[in-house]
Amino acid sequence: MSFVADSSSHDIQYYDAHIFTTVTSTASVVDEWIATTMHIYKRKLCKLLVGLDTEWCLPTESNSHQKVAIVQLCVGKRCLIFQFCHAVSIPSSFSNFLGNEKFTFVGKEVGNDAYKLHEDYGIHVARTKDVGYWASKKYHDKDIRKMGLKALARKFLQKFIPKPKEITMSKWDVKELTFEQIEYACLDAYVSFELGLFLSKPRVEFQYLEELKPKKILCPCNFEIDSADYNAYEFQSARGRKFWREKGSRRY
Repeated sequence: MSFVADSSSHDIQYYDAHIFTTVTSTASVVDEWIATTMHIYKRKLCKLLVGLDTEWCLPTESNSHQKVAIVQLCVGKRCLIFQFCHAVSIPSSFSNFLGNEKFTFVGKEVGNDAYKLHEDYGIHVARTKDVGYWASKKYHDKDIRKMGLKALARKFLQKFIPKPKEITMSKWDVKELTFEQIEYACLDAYVSFELGLFLSKPRVEFQYLEELKPKKILCPCNFEIDSADYNAYEFQSARGRKFWREKGSRRY
């Protein structure tokens, strides 16, 4: 992890992936992230997929409007967490990136994120694709539309994404995000990207996770547990180290 002014970089590990994550409220750092991303994927700019998500400020007694606090973008294994609420200005590179009609921004209910960005900051997201509706249409199953990101990841990617309520409902407008908040925000955007990548490929017939036998689930720290005992375990994160522990047990 490194820090430069109002920015920091983190290596977020998720299963066998290492996601290089930049957290910033500084326009020049956003410019650099976008320029680097455009250079790395210059041969794919005509059909670039981008994972998109937002986290909002909590409502207050005096103001019930939940303004966007941070925006997360993910392309491949590169993630940007832009702290809108602390930015002095929003760089034109960011607005142009989101407004590029050649790019497809994917996520669960990503249309709501796009609407909020336009409502709160006047930023136009040119093209969005909801991974829930996309998967529902591709696999001819209306029930898929009702699934959240966590369920979609488990069904199609066969991976678990931790979503502890205390992080979901935390204060996203704080100046310095905790590691748990950074990890949560990063994984939302990364999993959205991975789902978009999966759905963009030709349809493949596969067994959904709950139908797999023998029933094993691969955990983020790369070992398996019986799915029958899945609810007896909880995902833990402490100072960047991932591990699982059995609920009610002090043994790690």
